[in-house]
Amino acid sequence: MKPIHQYLKGILYACLLVLLSAPAYSAKPVCDIPDIMIDLGEDLDSNSKLKQAVKGNRVEPLVTAWKTLYTAKATKAKRSALELLEGIDLHFSKDPFKNDPALQDDYINAIIKYTGKISTSVGEQGSDLFPEKAEDFFKELFEYSENFYGKTGFSLKEASHTNFNVQDGFYLAMRYMNDKINPQQVSKIDMKFASANGCSTNCRFDTEIKKSATETVRYEFKSYSPDTQLKQVLQLVEYIKAAENLESFKYVFNKDKLTLQQAKDKMAIFITANKEAVFKEMSDEFKDNAGFIEDSTIADFTPELINNMVDEIVEVY
Repeated sequence: MKPIHQYLKGILYACLLVLLSAPAYSAKPVCDIPDIMIDLGEDLDSNSKLKQAVKGNRVEPLVTAWKTLYTAKATKAKRSALELLEGIDLHFSKDPFKNDPALQDDYINAIIKYTGKISTSVGEQGSDLFPEKAEDFFKELFEYSENFYGKTGFSLKEASHTNFNVQDGFYLAMRYMNDKINPQQVSKIDMKFASANGCSTNCRFDTEIKKSATETVRYEFKSYSPDTQLKQVLQLVEYIKAAENLESFKYVFNKDKLTLQQAKDKMAIFITANKEAVFKEMSDEFKDNAGFIEDSTIADFTPELINNMVDEIVEVY
């Protein structure tokens, strides 16, 4: 660390900022003032963009956001990333974050655990599966919160999960839902993602929508690589049990990892390996919709019918 006198100017300026700034959003206790002043001074001196933004009559909101990340023990790169501080300031001033401290904490935890690229992380490589700009991820997170807050099962906790596969799966689901699903139709959310080899906590859908009083569609999101095989047999069986037809459920794969054909091949292999369990749970209505003959047996569950089924239930996004 440099001698303290080299940071004197930044520390004195930081002192003024801390005194002028409002309390952090979080109710958690902050570190003592000298430490805050020293670290804020260092962050300002090392980041000209942040320093200029703070000087431009934006002392209170940016330093408040900085203190929030500082209190949460964010890395220096994250707490001094202007795009993250501006996101906190903007998003926490609006519903649903404005009056929900627990939701604010989940947002901050998502920043703490975020493994994508950060503008201030010079020389560090973030995951290419997340956006080139960190603010784009948190814009999606805010939009998802605006759209689906209050729905049964809504949570942001998967965004800060310690397992990267869970974060990755949540990001796929979040983007898809923001883009393609009408919030008014969502009846349940069950974002309990697991590792590629496991099953979600409840072995159920990730999102359920009601298109009408009689039409329900359930979505399963899989951000799998080409060499990862599907193994959640119980989950598939639950879908089949509840399905009236091939439009009743969808498996959505990550297009950044798989082509549509690769995704379909993966699902066809999975169904073929477990076709007895799948066939057993099919209702007569489902069989008729899927193209089975009347009074069909397992022998009638041919590769052609499996491929037809896969064509209907698999998509990539």
